[in-house]
Amino acid sequence: MAERKVDLSSALKAVGSGMGLLALDEGQCIVHWNSLLESWTGLSAEDVIGQDVSERFEPFREQIMQKALKRTLQFGLPGCFSPFVHKPFLPCGSVESGERLCRLTLFRLEDERGPLVLIRLEDVSGLYRVYKQMNDRYQRTVQDLNQRLNLERQIAEERVDLEKSIEERTRELRASLRELELTNMRLEQANQHKNRFLSSMSHELRTPLNAILGFNDLLQGQFFGELNEKQLTYVKQIDSSSKHLLALISDLLDIAKIDAGTMDLTLENVPVEEFIYATQTMLNPQFKERDLEVNTYVDPVIGTIQADRRKWKQIMLNLLSNAIKYTPSKGRIDIHVLPEGDEFIRVEVRDTGVGIKKDDIEKVFSDFYQTERIRDQQLGGTGIGLALTKRMVELHKGRIFAESEPGRGSCFWFTLPVSHDAECLPIAITQDAELRDGGVAKCRILVVEDDPTNQEMVLDMLSIQGHEVRGACNGREALQMAEEYRPDLILMDIRMPVMDGFQATRAFRKMERYKDTPIIALTANTSSHSEADCLEAGCSAYVSKPIRCAKLFELLDEYLPAHKRNGS
Repeated sequence: MAERKVDLSSALKAVGSGMGLLALDEGQCIVHWNSLLESWTGLSAEDVIGQDVSERFEPFREQIMQKALKRTLQFGLPGCFSPFVHKPFLPCGSVESGERLCRLTLFRLEDERGPLVLIRLEDVSGLYRVYKQMNDRYQRTVQDLNQRLNLERQIAEERVDLEKSIEERTRELRASLRELELTNMRLEQANQHKNRFLSSMSHELRTPLNAILGFNDLLQGQFFGELNEKQLTYVKQIDSSSKHLLALISDLLDIAKIDAGTMDLTLENVPVEEFIYATQTMLNPQFKERDLEVNTYVDPVIGTIQADRRKWKQIMLNLLSNAIKYTPSKGRIDIHVLPEGDEFIRVEVRDTGVGIKKDDIEKVFSDFYQTERIRDQQLGGTGIGLALTKRMVELHKGRIFAESEPGRGSCFWFTLPVSHDAECLPIAITQDAELRDGGVAKCRILVVEDDPTNQEMVLDMLSIQGHEVRGACNGREALQMAEEYRPDLILMDIRMPVMDGFQATRAFRKMERYKDTPIIALTANTSSHSEADCLEAGCSAYVSKPIRCAKLFELLDEYLPAHKRNGS
């Protein structure tokens, strides 16, 4: 094929410089090959001019290129095919390893011999690498975004599941809370019923006990005739059993008061050493009866504690009585009082008794718990003494513990707060007053009592000292009787039909004649509130049932002489 000379000066201005350029004639033969292509491919113009481009170079054999060339030659439409790797032109196999990536653009040209196709090749390898990096980054971003979307989708699904779970759990908790509130309400109601029951039963049990112990006092005093030895033995057994029953009733009532939050403490500065020895002295007859060795040690640095005297005494009596009960004859009981830090003292009661199993140590402070039921029943245990003791210690802001081993004895110890006040009142150790048949002026006494048995018992007690006594069954009857009888002293039961003791006492106090007359309340209710209510109603004094002769005569001795001296 003859070489065709092409003048491309005007075309070069149109397509730009710095690019690989070749021109093809209508037969697709190369008619122009510039120097940049020579440097790219290592082929000179002489090597390629006149050759069929589709045979000489593989990319131009592709069908799409053939169509593009024909279309450009026929219609003069420029085309752009990018990117396009011209493998015949490049020595390497990939762009990353040095291969050129070219963008190929076709233009139609005309010269005197006919149309030409000018092919412009732009080296876009650098741009492709940037594109590749950006594309890789884009793909990674898309991948990360997809992962994030998947993660968010999972989180959203888990959130929905969690919300459902929370809603379900909330419903369950609300149901449980409603059930718990209902249970607490029922427990509170049951506790109130229990307290009312115990309070009522305390009154109902103390009323017959009042007659039992009162008549028993009269029998023991042999005021109405002498008793033989066997009869006296029976009377003493009745007295002992009645006192035991009274103690059980009192313990049950105290437990109910503590649980109901109505137990009050009267804190005083109590001298420890004196009180320990006083309690020990009270139990000396039982120590001697069981032939028990008792050792007491009080650390000399301990002075006083802040405690309720009566409850402190009950705590010590409960623990020592327990030690006596479970310690065999010729055993030993140790009482130690030691400092427990700066704010508390530690009181130990240690014995050489039967001991307690390890699993039972914590249970012994439970209500009505007995470690060995048959043995404890034989010894007279009911299972409430330690429960009450624990509550009383905790009322004092102390704690109680037990240490024991079967066959090797037990140690019960508790803590109580120390008093930093050096001043304290001495404790008087009193014994029951002896029954007296004289020393009190003979007076008119009105006994207001609805229970016939108790009324008869009190009348018999008072008759011992020769008083003139009359009885009334309720407050209204007492007011009517007083108009004619004019008593020097009134014994007033509180719980009565028709008119109770509070109403009757207030009515008496409104009467000029009886505004200063001693009125002594008699009640089976032993709470501090009951005593305050009686005094507020106008009673001069208060005595709880069961009434003992000694206590009754002591009150008469206190009120009647003073009353007589006032000139009534």
